[in-house]
Amino acid sequence: MSVRLFVLGALYEGEAHGYDIIERGRAWGLESWTDISFSSIYHALRSLARDGLAREVSRESDGGRPQRTVYRITARGRAAFAALMMDLSADLSPAKDPVYLVLGFMRLMDAAERKRMLESRAAALDELAEGARAKIAFMEGRPETDYWSIEAVRLCLRRIDAEREWLRGLSSSKG
Repeated sequence: MSVRLFVLGALYEGEAHGYDIIERGRAWGLESWTDISFSSIYHALRSLARDGLAREVSRESDGGRPQRTVYRITARGRAAFAALMMDLSADLSPAKDPVYLVLGFMRLMDAAERKRMLESRAAALDELAEGARAKIAFMEGRPETDYWSIEAVRLCLRRIDAEREWLRGLSSSKG
């Protein structure tokens, strides 16, 4: 569902071909905070067109590159976009973070290994938080960045901070 929402959202903003949408995703750092892979964009475009949520408006060629199909969102696509926004914003299913699986088996590790793993995760979270803060600073300095994009990164940072706090409260010798 996420890839459909992203592609419909990109088309809602204006006509685009697959490569345009992939470049927008790269600019957003999409693969680092969603389950969307760039390889799924073209499949999603074809699927949306087949379902009547987008339609082909032209084919263009740039230099010696292969033709690119340009798509536009349809009225049904705008309605589907709104429904997906509602559905995904209400989805509170837990994240599919592999750390949940790791925690389920922590009891099998000795205290030193647990401590090392938790310290390693904390260090990785520290780097991630630093990157999120830098991204916010960068985005705030650009007039074309919209409020909601900055808030998405702030939410990510708050979740990182919450996990870092949780890690500080853990005792690696328990269990």
